[in-house]
Amino acid sequence: MATKWAEGRPRIESAQEEACRGAGRHAGRAQGNGGSRPVYTHRRFFDGVMCKANASFSPADCVKFMSALLEFDDHLDMLYRLTKPQEHGLRNMKLALSSSDSPQFLAQSVLPFLAKLGDDSLNSGMCRKPLLQVLDTITTIPGLLPCLGEAITSGTLPDATPVAWFALTLAVNSEAARANPELEALVQPLLARGGGAAAAARQLKQVLSPAGPGPGSNGQALALEDLRVQAGGRHDNDAPNFRDIKIIPTSEEVSGRDYEAAEDNAKAPEAQLLDRHFRLLREDMVAPLREVLRTLTQWQQLDGKAARGAPNQAAMQQVLRNVYHQVSVLGVCKQQNRMACVMLSFALPPGHHANRLKTRKEKEDFWDKHGRGTLPLNALVCLAAPGDPLLFGTVVRREPAEMAEALPLVGVSFEAGRGLEQVLAWVGKTLANKVLVQVSTNLLSIRPVLEGLQALPTVPLAEELVYGQAPQRISYLSAAQVEAVVAQQQLELKNAGRALDPSQAAALERGLGQRVALIQGPPGTGKTFIGVMLSQAIVRHSQETILCVCYTNHALDQFLEALLDKGIKDITMQIDTLGTLQCAGAHQVKARKLTGRQLPAAHWYSA
Repeated sequence: MATKWAEGRPRIESAQEEACRGAGRHAGRAQGNGGSRPVYTHRRFFDGVMCKANASFSPADCVKFMSALLEFDDHLDMLYRLTKPQEHGLRNMKLALSSSDSPQFLAQSVLPFLAKLGDDSLNSGMCRKPLLQVLDTITTIPGLLPCLGEAITSGTLPDATPVAWFALTLAVNSEAARANPELEALVQPLLARGGGAAAAARQLKQVLSPAGPGPGSNGQALALEDLRVQAGGRHDNDAPNFRDIKIIPTSEEVSGRDYEAAEDNAKAPEAQLLDRHFRLLREDMVAPLREVLRTLTQWQQLDGKAARGAPNQAAMQQVLRNVYHQVSVLGVCKQQNRMACVMLSFALPPGHHANRLKTRKEKEDFWDKHGRGTLPLNALVCLAAPGDPLLFGTVVRREPAEMAEALPLVGVSFEAGRGLEQVLAWVGKTLANKVLVQVSTNLLSIRPVLEGLQALPTVPLAEELVYGQAPQRISYLSAAQVEAVVAQQQLELKNAGRALDPSQAAALERGLGQRVALIQGPPGTGKTFIGVMLSQAIVRHSQETILCVCYTNHALDQFLEALLDKGIKDITMQIDTLGTLQCAGAHQVKARKLTGRQLPAAHWYSA
């Protein structure tokens, strides 16, 4: 075993402030249990030390603190207490976990604690960020990861799956964790344990996969161009592991050459696929900005005059349609319940339709109903000038009345740091040499997909989708159940005077029995009909939740109506602002709007 992480720590002080003891005494109590209060053996001790900024732990105190964490029957309360800014949960947790490397402490305290953190209720939504904060703190405990690896190898841990979840979650979400060799050293012990731990270890191995040997490793001559095309060295926001790439581009990235990353055949096929999709999708966002900046620089060099060999002026104007001049920084707008933003005014391009409107009412009507492509909400923008670093932001305020001004106004949220500080220093000034460039129409539609790809440890259903293996059987219906369900569906159709043709029957059977099934055919061949039958069968005979995704709202409306006609009414929908879904009004269907919320009232702070 590794040496102990902490030896000879002084015992924790026995006197505790009464106020601190009562501060969180009732946190974590179970709800809905008829008012009975669960017994918390170590809660008084826990509440006391949570309020002490410089508490020190004895080995016995460490066991008591970990036992108090495990006593929480509400995982959300536990996470809240650990990350509450007014308390010292993370520090105390680190002290407790670093107290002993004994197999008993690892098995009875550390392992159950990791299992508690891995609960589904903490791994999504608003809990994700504080959970990662806790996990990052755990990784800073010297010697903990090697001790876990030795315990897995020696077999003293009854279940290595919580450790596998811990390592995989860190690797997917933390660049620092991916660079930690101690995390990589857990792969082989976890693989040797088999079961869920081994499955997670295989995904961990893919997440940690390096860039591979690269050019020149086979003894051939190495050219500079070969180096440039390798992922990881093309600019300051490139990396061999695509999970380390920042979503928002950098100045160097968009100002240099657009080298296409060479395919890394040393990576596993799943890693290659995720890497390729991420880089290609992100390039769809970055490439237009790179082209705009190149054209803008060339236009400034030409000083608006035609030159021999220069690009076509009309083509230039097309590229520059999303470039706005005469930018002024007016002040800071503090919006109620929303993030503050910097208000910018600007001049529209000469050919913009709004420039031809005479009255303010015409302009407001245009910006409200027709001009949504110009600096819409959630658009990625940047302030640019030749030779200066780009300053990126997102449009978070866009009111028709403000866009109807002689110089339209938008509110932009800049990322915290030197860029924001620089913009705030320009409050009250007109930026004569800078332009506002609209990079992406809607960053909100791209960013979640890119972040989702970065968060995927591997490709779901990789055996079928990546390696082309025969589809595996589903786990929630046996072969006999599938056969019985298909026979029941066909009987119901027969009683209604209808029948499935052979291809439809095969599609129904494969859709019910296989993990992956592709049903295709021309319009009117029964694809929606079979999809509804599949949904009905799964709802009737299993506890599975079904996700239905349609390309258009009209198709979703049709599918929803068919489900409701079959008596399936436990449905939650996510629709955008344009989705009407007429049938939803006649049934108690839960619909949640994703966009189109009006911004609340704002307060202005100017220079």
